[in-house]
Amino acid sequence: MDQNKDNVTLVAPDGATDITIGGVNYAVKGGEVTIPREVVHHAYAFGYTNKPLDTAAIEAEADRVRAAQADMDAANAAAEAEAGEKFASEGEALAAFLARDAAAVIADLGGLPDVALTEAEAAEINGQAREDVVAAIEAERVRRAATAAG
Repeated sequence: MDQNKDNVTLVAPDGATDITIGGVNYAVKGGEVTIPREVVHHAYAFGYTNKPLDTAAIEAEADRVRAAQADMDAANAAAEAEAGEKFASEGEALAAFLARDAAAVIADLGGLPDVALTEAEAAEINGQAREDVVAAIEAERVRRAATAAG
């Protein structure tokens, strides 16, 4: 076992040169003393305190994490913009598809991918297409399921 992991460095009170705990003397060097972790509570009773955190290292790590988060946010924003452009163009194509004559829309359902069927059905629910299109969409789904199963 690494002995350094079991030791703690404390800041000595002003004027302290050493501390004796359990018959063992620990010398203060540079205003600090290193003692075993299990006797730290005794040193606290004599005015010894924990060393302040190295805030520079903590701030450097926080800066690294913030930079990584900014990079990730930028990459996500670019991907979302690209997906938004693709969705907008597909949405426009679907809207144009549904704006046509209902008979033409029904005739072309077989050529739509499954996601377009879902979007067409959503458009129908929102009142953006004719009522008979939703029945044709359902019939196309049944036909595709039968083809996939058979």
